Amino acid sequence: MFIKRLMLCDYLRELFLATSPLAIVDYTENYGRHILKRVARQIKVSKCIDLGCGNGDDLSIVKQNHPAAELYGIDFGSWNKKKLETLGIKLIVMNLEYGKLPLKDNSIDLIIANQIFEHVKEIWINHEILDV
Repeated sequence: MFIKRLMLCDYLRELFLATSPLAIVDYTENYGRHILKRVARQIKVSKCIDLGCGNGDDLSIVKQNHPAAELYGIDFGSWNKKKLETLGIKLIVMNLEYGKLPLKDNSIDLIIANQIFEHVKEIWINHEILDV
């Protein structure tokens, strides 16, 4: 029974995507990485920071286009430290809501803040981001 339901769901999804005017939306794409890929190709990046870097997926996109760029990832914990190090990403562990970004003003070419703002309560973070 479960398999039949799953097959029906797949069928309906394919039917919807084939017939709906919404079919131009790529529902397999999430987190705006298609936009990041386009932007990373169009600008020169020597230093990039990702706020809430997770396992480094977004910074890896930047690295593909700018292999010599310095990449910094900021996250709340160090659970992805080894993976980030293998990708050449320098991890900065901090709570964005309570700390000042440890970077000089106007020192960053690209700031990635993908899926981060819904996790922070303090609005001052926007001011801090615009400084670097």
